[in-house]
Amino acid sequence: MFEWISSLALVIFEVICCVMFFESFCKEQEKYVLIGIQTAEFFACGMFLSQWIIIKQIVGVLMIVINMCVYFGISIPKSGILSVLYTSLVWGADYLVYAGNSIMFSRAGEVQS
Repeated sequence: MFEWISSLALVIFEVICCVMFFESFCKEQEKYVLIGIQTAEFFACGMFLSQWIIIKQIVGVLMIVINMCVYFGISIPKSGILSVLYTSLVWGADYLVYAGNSIMFSRAGEVQS
């Protein structure tokens, strides 16, 4: 149960970041409906496609493209470019956190003299 709650909190945070990323390039609108729709889509995608990471990322980018194209009224190529940029930023941040945690926790038992 705790895993579902923490996963949902992480998805909500990523969706809010995605909407803020798109708002920096597009006209700002009311965003609560978009946040709810994308949260449900991302959470379902994460649960059903958790074993296939590449397919999950492709589906995630396509969901962002469609949602942002409809919501902000921008073209599909512009929405696609922004979606790929956002996804690559998230992957880069995930990699840096993973690498940092690996370095910190691999040295956790060492005593410095």
